[in-house]
Amino acid sequence: MATEFYFYCYPWDLEDEGIDIALTRLLGELRVEGVNVAAAYPGVTAFRPRQTYSPRTVRFSAGVAFQPDASRYASTHLRPITGGWIKSRNPLAKMVESAERHGLKLRLTVECCDNPPLAEKYPMVAGVNVFGEPMPDRLCPSHPDVQAYLAALIDDLSAHYRPHAIELRSADFGPGFCQCEDAAPIFERARYCLSLCFCASCRRAATESGVDGDDAAEQARNVIDESDAARDQWTVENLLNENRALAAYDQVRRQTVADLCAAIKRNARTSGIIAPIHDDPFRGQDAKVLSGILDGQVCQHSVAGPGDATVQSDTDVVLEPARRHVRVHASRRMFRDGQHLFREVGRIVEQKVASIGFANYGLLPEPCLDWVPQAIRFAKREVAR
Repeated sequence: MATEFYFYCYPWDLEDEGIDIALTRLLGELRVEGVNVAAAYPGVTAFRPRQTYSPRTVRFSAGVAFQPDASRYASTHLRPITGGWIKSRNPLAKMVESAERHGLKLRLTVECCDNPPLAEKYPMVAGVNVFGEPMPDRLCPSHPDVQAYLAALIDDLSAHYRPHAIELRSADFGPGFCQCEDAAPIFERARYCLSLCFCASCRRAATESGVDGDDAAEQARNVIDESDAARDQWTVENLLNENRALAAYDQVRRQTVADLCAAIKRNARTSGIIAPIHDDPFRGQDAKVLSGILDGQVCQHSVAGPGDATVQSDTDVVLEPARRHVRVHASRRMFRDGQHLFREVGRIVEQKVASIGFANYGLLPEPCLDWVPQAIRFAKREVAR
C-alpha cells in the first residue's frame, strides 16, 4: 500500500481562510490526500506567519471544535467544553462536508487528558500528587468518569463525523512534573515520583490489583526527600528495579492506560485508532501492550537541527511500517531547505509507512508550504524507480 500524505490543521485556520478555499488548496496545490483536523485541541498560543490570516496571533484554551451530542455523555458527569470561538456554530460539520466533497480523507486529532479547563471545571477527576496536593492541569485516566467521558467523546466524533481515523493525544498520565526554570533542579527519579498520581481512583485501582498504594506513596516521598546530586545518575529504570512497591504501582498505572485505550477503541466506529506509543513510566505506557490494542503508531520525525541532516526518529518504534504514521514538522526550524525535506520524506516513504502528516498548515510560512508538494512528488518519483 502506498504511503498517504496528510496535513495537520487547526480548525480555526481552515475557517479563517475559508474552508472550501483551504481544502481546495490542500488537495490541488499541496497535493495531500487528507487532512488531520484538531477536533478536541489543547491550549494553543501561536503566531500565524501568512498574511492570509487575521488576527495573526491566536490564543485558545483547550476545547472542542464541534457541538457535542449530549445523549452520548449520559454515563459520565463530564461534558466537553466547546471552544468559545465557535459560539453556536459547528465548524467541524462543515469541514467534514467540504472534505467529502473534495475527496479528501479526514482524520481527527483528540487531546484526551491534557485539558486544564476541564480539570478545573471538574476538580474531582484531576490528579493528586504524592503529598495529597491537586494536579489541576490534567484529567486522571484512572477515574471512571474520565474513562467514560473519553469513550463517549470518541463515540460522538466517530458517529457524527465519520473520520477515516482518530489520532489520540495524551491518553495517559502525561510527560511528568514540570516546574519554572528558577526552581532547584529535580533529578529524574524524584521527578518521576512527583509525577505519580495517588488520587482515590488510582489508589482503588492499586488495591484491586493487590498493590499497597500507601506503601508506594511513602516510598515515593522518601525518594523525593532523599534525592541529591550524588545520585544524579540514577534513572527511573534503576528505581523500579530496586523498589518493589513503586514497581508494582507502575504496573497498575500501565494497566490503567491500556484499559483506557481499549475502552476508547471499543467505542470507536472507525477501524483507525492511532496514537504515539512509547515504553514510558512517566506516561504509564507499555509499548508492547498498546501495540496490541491500537491500530497504528504515530511517530515524531525530527532532525538534529536545521544544519544537520542526521535523523533522530522516535526511539520507541514498535509497529511494523504498514501501521506507522509519521508526523513531520515541515519548517525551517527542522529543515535547512526544501532539498533537506525532500530527502527525509523520500527516506520515510521508502520504509513503506502508512502515512506522513505535515505539521502544521496554518503555522507554516509560504516558502515552507511550497516545499511540501515538491517533497511529495520527489518521494513518489523515487519510490517508483
